[in-house]
Amino acid sequence: MPPVPVAYFIDHLKVGGAQRHLIEVLRRLDRHRFAPQVWTLRGEGELVAEAEQLDIPVRSFGLGARLQEASTLPLFRRAMRVLRQDRVQILHCYLSFANIVGTLLAACARIPVLLVSKRSLDTYQRRLEAWGHWVVNRRADKVIANADAVRDFVIRTEGCPADKIIVIPNGINDEFDESMAKELRAHERAALGLSPQTRIVGTLGRLAWKKGQEYFLQAAAEIVRREQNVAFVLVGDGPLRTQLEAQAHSLGIASQVKFLGQRLDSQAVISMFDIFVLPSVIEGMPNALLEAMALEKPVVVTNAGGNAEVVTHGETGFVVPTHQSREMAQAILQLLRDQALARQFAHAARQSVHQRFSFRHTLDAMESLYTEMLTAKGVAL
Repeated sequence: MPPVPVAYFIDHLKVGGAQRHLIEVLRRLDRHRFAPQVWTLRGEGELVAEAEQLDIPVRSFGLGARLQEASTLPLFRRAMRVLRQDRVQILHCYLSFANIVGTLLAACARIPVLLVSKRSLDTYQRRLEAWGHWVVNRRADKVIANADAVRDFVIRTEGCPADKIIVIPNGINDEFDESMAKELRAHERAALGLSPQTRIVGTLGRLAWKKGQEYFLQAAAEIVRREQNVAFVLVGDGPLRTQLEAQAHSLGIASQVKFLGQRLDSQAVISMFDIFVLPSVIEGMPNALLEAMALEKPVVVTNAGGNAEVVTHGETGFVVPTHQSREMAQAILQLLRDQALARQFAHAARQSVHQRFSFRHTLDAMESLYTEMLTAKGVAL
């Protein structure tokens, strides 16, 4: 039998957790069983090239500024024609707007299996948007959440039927070379002009309110008053960069804070950290956290979303309340001052994440779901 055509539909392929997750799916998907293609709403993103390097076609839906434009209807017709010509059997959607547009496409193109993904604790302020997601959850054959907290949230706030939703956690790459990590650590530190003795407390994520970097900077200011020879690194870009840089200046810690901007090599930059911090206000199951734990970094995270499902407080890291920079600072200080505890947490974190969150487990669960849904719809395999 030829491989089953699967279309992945996502808002964009800019650098982000969902996008990185999808690239890993594409990299590892069994191509003897499944033939993937990718659709983005607007054809944007640094990761388009990575998907194309995997010999996977990437198409743009071509959406304009709004879905309700007259030009949208021809776009639907074109996409429907291509999906039908390619005999796509599964449409797997990622992220909010792609879930809505993909659901419409699946119905119009009569695609047998529709899967939508929920990856964070986002709420919808506009009634029409909330209603749209209510419809999506009912039209989908399955709704995939990446954490128990996300599943419970979607059931509670979007009225998603409990029997429709399934949890498939994110996973981490088991193939990262530890000796290479040490080389990268030295290289990245040298590039920043930091001595081997400087301790680096770092975070990685889009510079947006959901990721809570303002609390990270507040915690950094508290730490600088108590500890010497500590640098703070923020990796990522986004709408709040200028505001966060101004905050660092106003707190008097600009010389100790480095903004690295967007990086595609997340494991390389995490390798240089002594402590990884995730100050999120809203979260699903962050890939950066899994990577940091796999790289044997002690971690401090907030209790947002699935963070506390990954980190066991007092065993594999510290879990602190959201919006609480003082508690965050205290946890970081404890790890800076107690190297034995930091090593203990880091070792336990690495063991835990490899046992519980291997990407092989993630992909096995996804491929099994594909097979189950196709069989239920009577699609020959």
